[in-house]
Amino acid sequence: QSTDLIIPLSLDASTGSTSTTVNVAEVTNKGVELGLNVTPLRTDDLYLNIGWNFTKNTNTVEALRDGTEELLIDGLSFLGNFAIPGSPYGVIKGTQIVRDEATGRPIVGSDGLYQQASEEGVIGDPNPDYLLSTNGTIAYKGLALRVQFDYRRGGDIWASTPSTLFSRGILQESGEFDRFVPIIVPGLIEDSEGNLVENTVQNTPNDHFWRDAGVFYDENRMFDGTNLRLREISLAYSFPKSVIENTPLGGLDLILSGQNLWYKSFNIPEGANFDPEVLSLGVGNGQGFDFVTGPTSKRWGGTIRLTF
Repeated sequence: QSTDLIIPLSLDASTGSTSTTVNVAEVTNKGVELGLNVTPLRTDDLYLNIGWNFTKNTNTVEALRDGTEELLIDGLSFLGNFAIPGSPYGVIKGTQIVRDEATGRPIVGSDGLYQQASEEGVIGDPNPDYLLSTNGTIAYKGLALRVQFDYRRGGDIWASTPSTLFSRGILQESGEFDRFVPIIVPGLIEDSEGNLVENTVQNTPNDHFWRDAGVFYDENRMFDGTNLRLREISLAYSFPKSVIENTPLGGLDLILSGQNLWYKSFNIPEGANFDPEVLSLGVGNGQGFDFVTGPTSKRWGGTIRLTF
């Protein structure tokens, strides 16, 4: 359990300052980390090693300073990461669709479109369920190949890139609909007697994909950030002593490496080519936000290592 956590606090500008830093939060963390490393093969010329690392952490904001119901950690007052007692640290709040309390189904207005709730609410948790890393090394004489795969399970992200592409009909997932055929969105609508019945009001595909399924409601811009990626791969060659015995060198190695060369996002439209590791909030405690951020990069590198 961590107490007196340092958190930035917004102030009324009339005080002469817009923010201050205070010790106000109490957070409980419960987690486990497991590591396993095995070498199933080792000879004079051949070597094989495989390692796994599993991490799982669950945190809960237990309390804030007296009189404080929630604190904005990063982002905007109407869309950001918040510390809320009883919730995980950094939950995402944003605009929501009005839903029937009994069934959870969305409420449709007389225009055939979903209705926006009067207040923002919690729409996601950016914290992952768990992380799993696998690394392996296989070496034959002076040649060594090393790879590392990372798997992230869960962790929500408010992603503007795929939701904007989807709402504009650019992705295959939305482009397969005929723009001239009216759509009836699934949900409930009030009849003349005030009863909630199945919606039968039509609207246009443009209104549906732009507003109901696209960028109008923050909850529709939430995606599960589960992904698998090739974090790093490298190929190294160590020259034998016979090659450098007449030189002042004690060792000579050539290394080619690459980072972030491949990833698979399982719950984001494939055509968006979107990496859920992007972050628009910069350095800080904010996480889980993409404001049409530039894509992550693939990196290649080469190293010549000389030992004297």
